[in-house]
Amino acid sequence: MKLLELYINKNGPHRFICVDGLHRSDLPFTGSDTDTMLAEAVRIIEGDQVFDERIRIYDAHGICLKGDVTRYVTLASLKRWTRHEKQPLAA
Repeated sequence: MKLLELYINKNGPHRFICVDGLHRSDLPFTGSDTDTMLAEAVRIIEGDQVFDERIRIYDAHGICLKGDVTRYVTLASLKRWTRHEKQPLAA
């Protein structure tokens, strides 16, 4: 299974990394809005069955617990955070 990672940058665009064993590669989607990136993570994980149903988030400034730099979040939690319960995103 592949693992999706989200890097939240304080002063720059956020980005996704796909981890497949020892191989890491950037995904083409970047953005500066954390909520948009979390919603995109739901779409990526649900749309590609090779991804684990959790995401690893790197963020020392918000989503991660105080003192932590990384946090694993399940798909169910991502859906609750983004209110992505079978509702299409507005265009």
